[in-house]
This record gives sequence, C-alpha cells and structure tokens, in this order.
Amino acid sequence: MPIGTVTIDWKITKDVAGTVPATGKVRWHLPRVVLTDEVIAGPTPTPWVDLVNGAGTITIPDPWDPAIAPRGWAPEVEIESDFVNARYGVFIPEGSAGQTLHLNQLSSIPNPTLGEIWALVNHTHEDGSVGPPGPQGPAGPQGPQGPAGATGATGPQGPAGPTGPAGADGEDGAPGAPGATGPQGPAGPAGADGATGAQGPAGATGAQGPAGPEGPGGARIRVVSAYIKTGDITFPDSGGGWKYPGDSGGLASAFEIQIPAAIGDYIDIDSDAMINGNTSAYVDFAIKMGTGPFTYPWHASSGTTTPAVEGMPGWYQAGYRTRSAARGLYVDASHISAGGVVRFVLANKSAGSGTIFASSNYPFWWRLRNLGPVPA
Repeated sequence: MPIGTVTIDWKITKDVAGTVPATGKVRWHLPRVVLTDEVIAGPTPTPWVDLVNGAGTITIPDPWDPAIAPRGWAPEVEIESDFVNARYGVFIPEGSAGQTLHLNQLSSIPNPTLGEIWALVNHTHEDGSVGPPGPQGPAGPQGPQGPAGATGATGPQGPAGPTGPAGADGEDGAPGAPGATGPQGPAGPAGADGATGAQGPAGATGAQGPAGPEGPGGARIRVVSAYIKTGDITFPDSGGGWKYPGDSGGLASAFEIQIPAAIGDYIDIDSDAMINGNTSAYVDFAIKMGTGPFTYPWHASSGTTTPAVEGMPGWYQAGYRTRSAARGLYVDASHISAGGVVRFVLANKSAGSGTIFASSNYPFWWRLRNLGPVPA
C-alpha cells in the first residue's frame, strides 16, 4: 500500500518584520528505508533546494504512516544561508499526512538518530498497544541570535540643573552719547472761563425740518392683488388627495401669490372667482414653505397643516347655502420664506372634471392684505 507524505515549507528572513529574505539553500536528511533487508532509500540527504525570496518546500514520507516501522522518526534539516547556518532535527506531529507544515512551527530535536525504517509493502498489521513513554530527549542547541530590535523612543528630558553662582561685576563702561530730545509734554490745564460776552443779533429763520415719525396705530397697510387670465382650467385628477401647484395632479404654477411680512403681522387672503357646480372638485388656500420638497403649514379651511375634508365652504358645490369671507392669520417663523415673504397657493382635491375659470372673460382675482402687527 502507498506510504503517506507530509509537505514542509519555510521562509528565512533577516529581519523581525519578515521583509528582508535570506539567500542560500536547504536540504533534508532522512532515515534509511529497508524492504526485506534490502535498502531502498537513505540515509543520503536530499538535493539542495535554493531559497527563492527566502522560501522553499519539500515533500517527505509521513513518519507516522502505519505501513512503516518504527513510527515517529524525526527528519533532519540543514540550512546554509547569508543569515543563519544550522542543522537540527524536527518533530512531525502524528496525523499530519497530506498536510503542509511550516518549519518555524515545528519543535526541534538535537542530533536525532536517523537509523532505519522498514517499509511493509502490501502487508499490514493491527496496531499494537502503546508502549510506555520514552525518556525525555536532551535540550536542543541554542538557536542563532535574532536581529537587533528597533531603536526605542527617546526618553523624556531630564530636569534642569541648578543655577550657577553669579559672576563678578564688570567694570563700568564709558558714558554713552547724549540722547535725543524727548517729545513735547502734554498741554497744561485750561484757564478759567472768561466773562460771558453780550448777546449777538438774532439769526435768520431756518428751513422747515422733516416730518416726524408716524404715530402709534398708524402703520401702513400693505396690499398685493393679482388677476389670472391664462385660460379656464379643467380640474386635474389629484388621486383622491390634496395637491398643490407644480405637483402631478395639482394646478398650474400661476396659482401662487406672495406678500412681504414679519413675525406678528396679521395677513388675510380673499378672492373673487368662479368654479362650475362639480360635485368632486374642492379648493383651499395654503401657505407654501421651502424650496422642494415643499411643506404647507397653514390652510385657510382649517387654520392648520391639514385642510378640511372638502376645503373652503364658500367654494362648495351648488345646492348648499354657503357664505364666503376673507381668511387670515398672525404670522410666525414657520410661515416666512427666504426674502421675508409669505407665499400662498391654491390647493385642489379633484377627480379630473369640473372647471376653474381663469380667462379674460372670467378672470380669477385674489388679494393679500398685511394689516401690520397686533396693537400693543
């Protein structure tokens, strides 16, 4: 039956980091192999294996193969390189057949006795009982000295030494040249006031001064209004929800108007326009915020971020008595866009039918008024 094998590899470097490979060669010494009193191999060494980038590999018979006796013999490695020269035996762990072992992880055995092994070809025996442990082998030779470690970090600076004694006073130097004239000193205190002179003649009448500031409660009302005459519009299908100008399912972007405002101002919005009596088209005024995606923090129908279910009652379909009036709010920081303006749009919830009139014959008109801050 074939005898199992073990592969051993190695890499020899000249630095701790393993970045400088050694150059040289490696060979192995194996025991003599005997078959029926006929020597068929060993103990001559294997051919030299040159180091390639400091590395090499060899495959040898498994020392623990059950087809050989005695088992557990130790091969011997011989190294000749520009970094280390050595020759020692290595212990191959049982059960390593078919594996690749690393030389630097194998235990060394000093001066192993290679002897001879018997290869029992086409013949097997049951394993006998394990004998008692053999005596411990002698300690292996001391390995070569490793490369010097990296230079350690510089230690902290030592404390300053004591101050030496003061030296003796030197001789006085020669007098220096006279210094430049110093700057003029500060002026003296002012003298006492003289006696009041006689009153002069009256001057000419001056020009009229500018008008004084506007009195309390007289803040100017700002008004913005606009007509939309771009053409009558069929309400788009908003998919069952509220949409805003520019949205898919929303009205045209012309339905937006703005007015300057500050926190605390009161703004109302009013309109005069017409839609037909469709039962599935609803509208609402809303404040628009942001640059996209947009938010709508106020709706005229509810005074909140969410419009009433069917928008403003004054625009409700025919068949109901309704009453319409301007809607308004006190401005806070959540209503003011960049540039100090409040922007209003016309929102819609519709199903693709009905008309909102915005043509020359039936214009859409709306108005914003900023009534100023709440009186104190």
